[in-house]
Amino acid sequence: MSMFDQKPGGEPSAEAELATLQAEATQQPEPGSDSAQHDGSAAAPDAVEPEAGNDGDPGDDTRQVPLSALKLERSKRRALEERLTAFNEQMEALAHQHQQAQMQPPQEGPPDPEHDPIGALRYERQQREHLQHYLQSQALEQRVAQDYVADAQRFAAQTPDFADAYNHLFAGRVAELRAQGWHDDAIRGQVQREEFNIALGALRAGRSPAQQAYELAKARGYARGAGRAASASTDPTLAALKARAAASISEGGTPPRSNLSLEEIGRLSGPAFDAAFERYTRAQGKRSSLFRND
Repeated sequence: MSMFDQKPGGEPSAEAELATLQAEATQQPEPGSDSAQHDGSAAAPDAVEPEAGNDGDPGDDTRQVPLSALKLERSKRRALEERLTAFNEQMEALAHQHQQAQMQPPQEGPPDPEHDPIGALRYERQQREHLQHYLQSQALEQRVAQDYVADAQRFAAQTPDFADAYNHLFAGRVAELRAQGWHDDAIRGQVQREEFNIALGALRAGRSPAQQAYELAKARGYARGAGRAASASTDPTLAALKARAAASISEGGTPPRSNLSLEEIGRLSGPAFDAAFERYTRAQGKRSSLFRND
């Protein structure tokens, strides 16, 4: 209802009408503001209606990310950036150390005991540790080769086609490596390492190395009477492997002994150790082992 709908007893003056219009103008809200407020208040529950179905609180405004969540996300991102920065710094430091190590000239010889007795003792201890590791690896290879050859002889007596299965297994492996672009020398070394690992794994597990090689050959397509024995005579790499294995089996797999055993050499020191070790390595160079790199 406006002032024009009212009919007072007397006609109002122009000043009174102007004052009344100004008063109503100040009291009347902006067009659409009241309705917008009512609409906004009515629409607020609709905006959080999907969230109200979850937690039953229609007052939460899910259209905005909470400030705490923003702070947490920024904190996680800052921590990740700091970790990445620290990692990059560590990698740069390692690369710098590696570069510095490569730039250092190699040591020409052992330190002089008269000028650097501590360094000379440290150098001698390091050399002994290296030699001890080498002797242990050589002793392990000898034991594995001897046990493998003895087991192969026993298994071949019970399984006449063991030689065919053996040729099938390693002829296939030689062909695979050659197809990958390996050279013959590298192929021989790789096949010998794989054969040693087969024997070592079987012996440690208490199984027959020869039988495991036989089963592996069957898993790779070997069938009795249809092996790759013919290819062994034409493939020089496989022929060399076969000849070395045959020589080792014919010799019983036992390498010639030097004057002292590995354990006895390990107990020596000084020039006696050097001389005994040199004799031992020369004797080892003449042997024909199942795993020897010719």
